[in-house]
Amino acid sequence: MKKISRALIVIGVIGVSMIINMKAHASGFALFEQSARGASRGGAFAAQADDPSAVWYNPAGITQLNDTRAMAGGTAYTGNTDTVINGKGVSSRSNGVTPNIFFTRKLNNRIWAGIGMFAPFGMSTSYDENWEGRYNTFYTGNVSVEVNPNLAYKLTDSLSAAAGVSLQTLEVKMRQKINTRAVFIQGAVAEGADLETVEAMADAMGLSAAPDITQDLSGKDRSAVRYNAALFYRMNDIASFGLSYRSRTSHHVSGDAAYSNVIPALSGDIYNTDVKGDITLPDLVWAGGAFRITPAITAEIDVNWTGWSCYKSLNITIDNALGSQKTIKNWKDVFCYRAGMEYKASDALSLRMGYLFDKSPIPDSTVDYSMPADDRHVITGGLGYSWKRWGVDVGYSLVLPSPEHRIEARPEEGILSPGTVKSMIVHQVSAAVSCGF
Repeated sequence: MKKISRALIVIGVIGVSMIINMKAHASGFALFEQSARGASRGGAFAAQADDPSAVWYNPAGITQLNDTRAMAGGTAYTGNTDTVINGKGVSSRSNGVTPNIFFTRKLNNRIWAGIGMFAPFGMSTSYDENWEGRYNTFYTGNVSVEVNPNLAYKLTDSLSAAAGVSLQTLEVKMRQKINTRAVFIQGAVAEGADLETVEAMADAMGLSAAPDITQDLSGKDRSAVRYNAALFYRMNDIASFGLSYRSRTSHHVSGDAAYSNVIPALSGDIYNTDVKGDITLPDLVWAGGAFRITPAITAEIDVNWTGWSCYKSLNITIDNALGSQKTIKNWKDVFCYRAGMEYKASDALSLRMGYLFDKSPIPDSTVDYSMPADDRHVITGGLGYSWKRWGVDVGYSLVLPSPEHRIEARPEEGILSPGTVKSMIVHQVSAAVSCGF
């Protein structure tokens, strides 16, 4: 048991170091694919929840596991987005991996314990640093890693409840260009100088040909806590139901602001310093019903609600002349609808498929190039193979191309010209190994 636990921890630590490079297209930047089995069923797993990944989907379901179980795996993402601004096309592509590990143990006939480590939020968007939208962003990335212990209690033979608390971390990185001439003019006007005089001064200094300033912001918060609660009800051998809730998380991020290509005339105002900001990550409600159609076929329908209306603005404070910056977001609460099916072809082999429709929380008025997301349709499939106490699961998900959508100009946010996101497609491959002992 100790050797297996240590191996799972090593897998998790290696995997977490890889998360920040991923590109994810989900409900905002929430990540729901936390096991290969769940992902291959379109994420419809809250009402079956009969393997260690139930710690994520529905912790009350771990009361179905009659021994000690461990599972380790992850999802590899590769995505591509094509965008056109002023007739110039640019392609953004990213690759990465999100790991997950779970451990459950039956303590007695009424109480079970489970713990999981996973990444419930994360995304990255990367462009060439000299592309047309560089004043809005040329790299944005964030990742949240969560460690979530739970206790589950069997209230009756049919009904179980669970509760847990999580330690959640958040790491954020944002890179963009700043136009040297524009920031020189804005700073002088803010101090009371005449606009025409300052523009003439900037031209005389040759600032129209000055290189862009590169702004690199990075920050972390490792101390946020949230709680979760869940119910699992098995009506009979045919039907079961699950309900799970995870609370909001408030993060206070602090880190560094670094600058390059700053001309001497601005070096007294724009310099490397500290940066801080606040962000609230949403709460989540997940409900589902599973139905055994035949002894070999189980179907499930789930719906989850994500409370993105808590993300009203992005507020950061830089300890130099750039000062406080507020970007309006006004995201909205959204639903995701899921359907999945599993066919037990033999005692060892299971085949799975699924579908989900995921609404985007981002209104047209605030969508930008850091996350040019839209509603998404996803088709999934996979299989599982078990041998003695061991199991292997693999899954594949295709995020279907979204219809093209437009991003309107908002100069105050660095979007100088309107652009069109022509296409967006993502492939996801999941795998996991589990064992009982």
